[in-house]
Amino acid sequence: MNEQLRRRLDRLDVLRETLYSEPSCGCGGPLHIILDDHNTRDSDLVFCYRYLYDHAKEETYQVRPLCLLILHELAMLNEAQRYVWCRHYDQSEVEAAENKILISTEDGYKVDYERVAG
Repeated sequence: MNEQLRRRLDRLDVLRETLYSEPSCGCGGPLHIILDDHNTRDSDLVFCYRYLYDHAKEETYQVRPLCLLILHELAMLNEAQRYVWCRHYDQSEVEAAENKILISTEDGYKVDYERVAG
């Protein structure tokens, strides 16, 4: 795995844990549709970005900077990498996503282990 991707995933892990530790954010708070429901399309990131500004409640306002950092880091990954990371897979599987070694399934993606081994 390249060093830049590894550092980004490490940052995302810390940011996710920090968000989950915030009051009212145990399920991902304003980023729930991404972090817990695993919606990882670009349009889902845009939806959450707009939500942070259009529906600013007090708790949303307080975690907005943290959520924006997470959205920025996620935007640097491709959709498959985001999906794998959001599902809490290990970093080697995110690397497989980077190398397009994933199979699209009805409910997301899975690693094509035959291609990894081959």
